[in-house]
Amino acid sequence: MEKINTDFVYPWVKKAFILAVIGMFFLLALTIFFQSDLRGVESNVIYSIQLALENNGSLYNSPEKPPFNITQYAPLYYILNDGLISLLSIETDNFFLIRGITRIVSVLLMLLSLFILIDTLQNVIGINRNSSLIISMTYSILSFPWFNISRPDVLILFFFILSIRSILLFQKSKKSNTAFLLGVFMALGVLSKQTMGGYIISFGLYMIIAKQWRLACFSAISFVSTLVLMCGLIHILGYDLTYLYQNIVKGIDNGTSFFAAWKAYKNYFAYFGLFSLVFVLLSIISLKNWKHVKTNHNLLFLITISYTVAVFSFFSALKVGSAINYFNELLLCLLIFMMSILESYNILKKKLFLIGFMLFGISIAINHTFHYAAPLLLNLKSMNSNVKNESDIPEIITFLESNLGDSYFYSDDRTIAQSFPQRCVLFPTDIHNITYNRKVFDYSFFEEWARENLIFIIVSRDRKKLYDIDIKKYYSLKIKYQNYNLYQLTSYNKE
Repeated sequence: MEKINTDFVYPWVKKAFILAVIGMFFLLALTIFFQSDLRGVESNVIYSIQLALENNGSLYNSPEKPPFNITQYAPLYYILNDGLISLLSIETDNFFLIRGITRIVSVLLMLLSLFILIDTLQNVIGINRNSSLIISMTYSILSFPWFNISRPDVLILFFFILSIRSILLFQKSKKSNTAFLLGVFMALGVLSKQTMGGYIISFGLYMIIAKQWRLACFSAISFVSTLVLMCGLIHILGYDLTYLYQNIVKGIDNGTSFFAAWKAYKNYFAYFGLFSLVFVLLSIISLKNWKHVKTNHNLLFLITISYTVAVFSFFSALKVGSAINYFNELLLCLLIFMMSILESYNILKKKLFLIGFMLFGISIAINHTFHYAAPLLLNLKSMNSNVKNESDIPEIITFLESNLGDSYFYSDDRTIAQSFPQRCVLFPTDIHNITYNRKVFDYSFFEEWARENLIFIIVSRDRKKLYDIDIKKYYSLKIKYQNYNLYQLTSYNKE
């Protein structure tokens, strides 16, 4: 059996696997040119970057004051893109180009994370180069990279990998600089997205169990110092953090739903159920020899963070709006732990194992192709054609360019709203709909303000109310489009 795998099956599977990886990165390259949200959630981030491009102090406004926007995540990803796009002198209303730049940044960060994972597996854990490449490339497929496009999730993964690598290096060298670097990476992770806080708790729990007081002390000092210095730098650069809590804590208060989470759970077990079962079995086998685990700090660390990150990930997935990407860091933990164990038993040198691993990656790549290839290729075709856009949106944008001036408007269409980022209100609309229904913020001021200051409302033709505002009571229908009605404030006199 081994002879057949080595001489015939393995080379062909490896070639198919390489093609699958190339195909996936080709699809990733196509996403850079995709003209709308790939998963429906990018525009929230792009809009906040647009605000920062116009004025750094506008990144975190009060959701209860004009223009009533919400920036849901910690600032680092926004600032990184704001700085780069400002250097390129791109206009704030050119959100298609801004989206493309943020996607390029995300892809580059994903590639950098991949190289760090390869280095960690090869030079820190000691897995041979061929196996490290196969495992890392498989992870790049399994982690559903589409969920990291134009989102701070890509920075979380980047700093999470660096943090794990720092702890593993500290176990080997006991050098203080790796402990200090751990604190830096944890702080930058927290400044990228709030979920890093849960992972820091996992690291801290390990340090307590393993009594790694030196690591805990140095990394804590570094963490606090980096956080203070970065917040100071952010303030110096003009980013106002006064309303940070209202945006990144209250602004993500989507509520919880086991019914909604079940879809994420179902997808996780459908894709990674067997993978997780193998992890559980290997961890139980390892924990049976507790005396060995206590003295093997790498093994203790990987088991601890795998289980704690699992608890955190499954709990986080209860939030409305969760998806399979909530398990990306968990998948990374399971992968590193399993590869470490299998390497110790020399199983990674077996061609049969690598064949199974590559076939798993190929199956997920086929799934990616099935879901994303058609829309990405159709988008590329439409970009190269001269077909006229017959939707209402270009006509509405032209009207606003001529009539909006310094006034405000509301539209539940993202393209219209993001064409005038400083003038649109209640964006992102889907998030505001949730926070309004859950009474997270006080919208009474908006309703009072809108009756005097919200000049245009552009909504679908069947919509009658904007929250508690009766549109027809305060607004008159100005233009009826095919899919939208454009209303103008009755008391508004442009002259």
